[in-house]
Amino acid sequence: RKRMIDSQTTQILEHLKSIDKATGQSRGITSFEAIGLYRCYRLAARIKDLRKRGVKIITIIKTDNTGKKYGKYFLRSNKHCRREGALLKLPANGRG
Repeated sequence: RKRMIDSQTTQILEHLKSIDKATGQSRGITSFEAIGLYRCYRLAARIKDLRKRGVKIITIIKTDNTGKKYGKYFLRSNKHCRREGALLKLPANGRG
């Protein structure tokens, strides 16, 4: 089980570091994408693992067509993420 979690965490980090060939921009990831691409049903937990390892990740809150809100995660160094939507302000403890 631990090996699968480490594998998913690595896959998600590589995804966040990768460049979308269509746009030339760094890619973010949503829970829906993580399920489809990596069979990762607990993206928030994997993001937490990455943050514990010191990876700087920000969360952007978006709204779908039905009005439901969801998060999209980006590496903090990603300049494209500011165009995706309003940044979620993290609380003082750094969680988000």
